[in-house]
Amino acid sequence: MAQKTAAEKLRVGRSPGRDSGGRVVGATASNGVCALAVRKLARAKRILDPETYELYAEAVLRIDAEIPHLNGYHGIPGTDALDDIAVVERAINTVVPPELELHSADLYDLIDRSARYND
Repeated sequence: MAQKTAAEKLRVGRSPGRDSGGRVVGATASNGVCALAVRKLARAKRILDPETYELYAEAVLRIDAEIPHLNGYHGIPGTDALDDIAVVERAINTVVPPELELHSADLYDLIDRSARYND
């Protein structure tokens, strides 16, 4: 039987993307980002040059900080937060390839409009 890699050992018995302590793999005490943000950053690091990656990481971390996280799920940000997220996304989407574009503001707007329509 093959030896497990360090990454595999971290994930034993946990949800994908979490270490043995239940923490998001790739998150640190200083960044505390969610699993989705960690995956986005890991993908971007493989694709972008270092300077553009730094801009992308700043955008992702800023957006992640605006979105409430409840028991591992994303909540709906407030109106002011959605406006901030939209500004950041429009700015970063001008410098990254289409597969890395961010569209969470569009998604939250759609959810909000759908909720108001169904009320």
